[in-house]
Amino acid sequence: MKKIIFLLFSLLFIFIGCSKKNNTKTEIILPNKTKVSLPQEIKKVACCSNPGVDMMIAFGLEDYIVAVHKSLKTNVWTQKFTNKDFLIMDSYNPEFENLMEMDIDLVFLTTEENCIPLREKGICAIPLRFYTYQEVIESAKLLGEIFGTDCKKKSNIWIKELESTIHLMQKKIEKIPENEKPVVYEVLGDKYRGLFRTNYGEAQGWITFAGGNIATKDFIGATSANQPTEEAILATNPNVVFISGIYYSKLNEDIRNDIKWAEIPAVKNNRIYNVPVSFLGWNECTTTYPLMIYYAFSKLYPSMVDYDMKALTGDFIKKYYNVELSENEIQYLLETKAPNGEALVK
Repeated sequence: MKKIIFLLFSLLFIFIGCSKKNNTKTEIILPNKTKVSLPQEIKKVACCSNPGVDMMIAFGLEDYIVAVHKSLKTNVWTQKFTNKDFLIMDSYNPEFENLMEMDIDLVFLTTEENCIPLREKGICAIPLRFYTYQEVIESAKLLGEIFGTDCKKKSNIWIKELESTIHLMQKKIEKIPENEKPVVYEVLGDKYRGLFRTNYGEAQGWITFAGGNIATKDFIGATSANQPTEEAILATNPNVVFISGIYYSKLNEDIRNDIKWAEIPAVKNNRIYNVPVSFLGWNECTTTYPLMIYYAFSKLYPSMVDYDMKALTGDFIKKYYNVELSENEIQYLLETKAPNGEALVK
């Protein structure tokens, strides 16, 4: 009997979802060529992609966002960029019933695979990807297509800014021989999981655009289940190390005190740098992508810098987020500190 009641309850949810969500206004084609019908009216969005939340806020779409992933709560800087009390989701792949209870019109996920079951049940689900440079551009365009004129205008402005930043850097580094570009290794510090947690492949495009050689370029395709050994990563012998995320201070101390890293050029020559954190870490390939390229270049080639990083940062954040940061706050942001100047994680 309980099974029958549960089945009827589930069918009722699906019926309600389909009748509510399938009253469509238009059809869009995703970058993966999938056709998706949008709801007639979009009022409530759940975004399980943190870079997607960042870009939506930067493009003026904050009022649409109802629910976000709980990991956004770990960074105190988010309070500087939004004071909205979002509903919190525990999963990057939320259940259909939970989305229906929140009356969600559109949900952004990180993979097409997770979107398909929700679309089959009547929820409009669309993947937003921010792993490669091309995916970042596609996500910006997609937001413009979905939300219309004002968002599309901001999206186009941002895309042009990213492209012009890359073009400018290409001009600056065009005469530097490939073998003279520094080898750059990135430590991911959004979680405290050691010095060998890193990215592989195009997620580190900012390194290339800023004139560096990616230390882990030979390990493209590596996963948590099939990753290079510590010895293999150390053998890349990086000239520069960037440490991202809220655990920068702890990981910076770790790498300087770890005997395995003692003879690595980046450690010997004190070329270990933080990655700034604002709404998200700048290395997360979202709205602050242009700033990350400027910042990385300033660390790789300090003698060639002809711009003010603090001024660029303040102007950029004001332009896209409509947030006015004080000089001290900009400095703390660039140093991966909290808005009050304290460590992000104590």
